Amino acid sequence: MNTTEKLQLIRAKCVELLAIAEKRTPGEWVCGGRYDLDYVHNQDDAFCVMSTHNALFIASCVGHAEAGWRSTIALIDHIVRHEFTGGNIESTILSAWPDQLLSSK
Repeated sequence: MNTTEKLQLIRAKCVELLAIAEKRTPGEWVCGGRYDLDYVHNQDDAFCVMSTHNALFIASCVGHAEAGWRSTIALIDHIVRHEFTGGNIESTILSAWPDQLLSSK
């Protein structure tokens, strides 16, 4: 896979993640009240613990992750539009997105 193909794959993953994010429960993600995720449950035979601290961390990342995905899409569009190749920008994006992050689960 060449650089342009990998950048397009990263762009597609960002678009996919933004589409998933649009389906989440609207409003602020905070602990306490309706978004309190301090629970223990059994799901699909896997023991799952979501502490308040973990929930606060996840909630604090949501908007920032979406902004990062949008920025990545815009930068990839700019790189492809202007046919940049082999620069530091491309290397930085490619190294931030190892193949494991691009696989669908």
